[in-house]
Amino acid sequence: MLEHALLLLLGLLHQSDPAMTDSVSTNLLMSEYKKRNCLSQVLHLLAQMRAVGQKPDTVTYNIVCDACEEWLEAPRGVGAPGVAKRRRPTNNT
Repeated sequence: MLEHALLLLLGLLHQSDPAMTDSVSTNLLMSEYKKRNCLSQVLHLLAQMRAVGQKPDTVTYNIVCDACEEWLEAPRGVGAPGVAKRRRPTNNT
């Protein structure tokens, strides 16, 4: 319950003014989205960090890489919520 409240609070703060959040709070929010398989939200936060002049750190990139890796390793036809399902190339030879 507390985890959901924290995620909501950080999300609302970030939506209202992304410049008010620091990389630690943004990384925490990214981490929670990653746990919920919300790759699109993780990537959106990364873009917002850059847009407001925050420099992603090693922790940020590790979260993004982990989220992408989990999405790539998902079973065929399964994607993260909010992200189009990937299509694997077919070998039609």
